[in-house]
Amino acid sequence: MPAFFRGKEFEVTSHGTLDILSMREVPTVDASRLNAFIKKLNPRGAEALVLLATDLPSFSCIASLEAQYGIPVLTSNQTLLWRALSSLGGSVANLGRLFND
Repeated sequence: MPAFFRGKEFEVTSHGTLDILSMREVPTVDASRLNAFIKKLNPRGAEALVLLATDLPSFSCIASLEAQYGIPVLTSNQTLLWRALSSLGGSVANLGRLFND
């Protein structure tokens, strides 16, 4: 995945995986596990934190992660929803800086 983003001229400062082998496990990831994973990535100095997994339950963590690290948090589902609602002139509150800017 880092090669894809670098190919699009994004700098990847850190990357990792939750090492989930079963797709059924992804929706069971809770906020504490997600926070521990992100802490290991050490996103300080990055311009954004990108979480890629459509089954990852991350909506409830976006605001707190943005506050903790001081950078926008972008997730698969959040960005898909933002694009769809933007094309319709809509928005959603409390889903991070992406919806506020």
